[in-house]
Amino acid sequence: MAYFYFDFQDASKQRLHDLVPSFLTQLSSCSDPCCNILLDLYLAHDKGKHQPSDSNLAKCLKKMLTLPTTDQHPTYLIIDALDESPNTPGIPSHRKMVLLLVKELVELHLPNLRICITSRPEIDIQDVIEPLTSLRVSLHDQSGQKKDIEDYVKSVVYSDSEPIMRRWRTEDKELVVEVLSERADGMFRWIFCQLETLQHCLPPSVQRTLDELPESLDETYKHVLREIKKPNREHACRLLQCLVVAVRPLRVEELAEVLAVDFDGEEGIPKLKPNWHWADQEQALLTSCSSLIVIAKSFGSRIIQFSHFLVKEFLTSARLSTSSGDTSRFHILLEPVHTILAQACLGILLHSDDRNEQSGVRNSSPLAKYATVHWVTHAQDEKVLSCLQKAMEYLFDLDKPYFAAWLKLHDIDTDSRSGSSFFNFTPRSKSGTTPLYYAALCGFQDLVEHLTVNDPQQVNATGGYYVTPLVAALVKGHIQTAKFLSDNGTHPNVRGYKEMTPLLSAAYHGDFEMVQVLLKYKADINARNDDSRTPLHLASQGDLFQGLNIVPSLPNIA
Repeated sequence: MAYFYFDFQDASKQRLHDLVPSFLTQLSSCSDPCCNILLDLYLAHDKGKHQPSDSNLAKCLKKMLTLPTTDQHPTYLIIDALDESPNTPGIPSHRKMVLLLVKELVELHLPNLRICITSRPEIDIQDVIEPLTSLRVSLHDQSGQKKDIEDYVKSVVYSDSEPIMRRWRTEDKELVVEVLSERADGMFRWIFCQLETLQHCLPPSVQRTLDELPESLDETYKHVLREIKKPNREHACRLLQCLVVAVRPLRVEELAEVLAVDFDGEEGIPKLKPNWHWADQEQALLTSCSSLIVIAKSFGSRIIQFSHFLVKEFLTSARLSTSSGDTSRFHILLEPVHTILAQACLGILLHSDDRNEQSGVRNSSPLAKYATVHWVTHAQDEKVLSCLQKAMEYLFDLDKPYFAAWLKLHDIDTDSRSGSSFFNFTPRSKSGTTPLYYAALCGFQDLVEHLTVNDPQQVNATGGYYVTPLVAALVKGHIQTAKFLSDNGTHPNVRGYKEMTPLLSAAYHGDFEMVQVLLKYKADINARNDDSRTPLHLASQGDLFQGLNIVPSLPNIA
């Protein structure tokens, strides 16, 4: 049996690339043949020096599941809380990739494979899973679920740890248990929220509070939002927005730093305002919307997170955007919020430390580490980029200290080889890497054009893991950026490690798609590496060139 729980609060438990390795290690721990398959994968990737792709991981899992067994005992795969895998924009989304794998596993028709999936009834999940399943259970309709809820309400109401509830009359306690159990409709989260309200009720107000309880969880959250005091609403709105799109859980001091950024700075460049910091950061955050967020401890840090996954789902839902009254102002659209967090990050990166102007980035900022690592992620959307252009031009200007300071704190090119078929193309040195290279690596089209106009010589400058801006753009799939660079004089025949060209590397790794793209950009099909091998030689063990309608020369080599 292998088990995996998706967790919206843990960035390491949300993707296919998290699920499959977990299954592989669990299956290997109880089966020598499975362990041998995992060992083969490890050796095929240079003893773990290079990360396998999602496709290779999935193939490894299928090999394990199709092993012949003598005892015919079933293998159970349990995928828990699939709805907490993010269904964010992307082709495909993380959740879609998991669903595709589940579909592939079911369609293997393995007689001894059992797959159990738990999830809320999300439309995209239902569309894929329902045609595949032989058994579906709704927990809301199960007597055991109802009994669990009743027992939970009793445990809270009759607990000695609740000082006000202890003063209730016995008939009030019985009434609360009866009403909540009947109206829960199987939802523990609704029960939890109502008990949070009831725990503050004095005996005379218990009946009235029960009469006024919101009918649904949506109405419960709307009530919480309406209760936010007017002076705190903008503050609360910004806080909730950041929690929705943050790449990882934010620490208390990091989120407090975001709230100290002035987004109306000159020339559209955000500015950090140290005098906006709150003296009691934790209290400032909880005061705004304590019912929707919690402060938890993680590896010695205090992190802010939603009190439940359904809070995030509600804030981003169309249901909130069309609600009446002031609550619709809290509806969160991802694009504007990514803009806000990207601006906050750039505000940190462009904040000079008066004690050391050459450092560029204010290293003492609690948000500095998050900003240097994740601002690029928040800036990927075209509409977001349009709001960041001036700030990015400042960051990528070599006459200013910010670019060098950013790379010193976090060089995004150091991680860009993971899972890539171009690792053997990488040069031994990264000297000469230009701002244009990094702009192309990130796919920042307007910034690439700006840098090219200001310094045309950068288009063929060499440096970085992918050597030139064109190759970096192609490997990362930024085709529009690659076309612009190609039109402005750059070429794809640059040499890397062992005299490998991008085409030689793609052929060596069987990357059919990249071979097609490189040929379109006039890559030299007869280029040779330091062993005098051509792309055709490197691909000769597969069928990479089949159907490409090309006839490369095939020199004789010993």
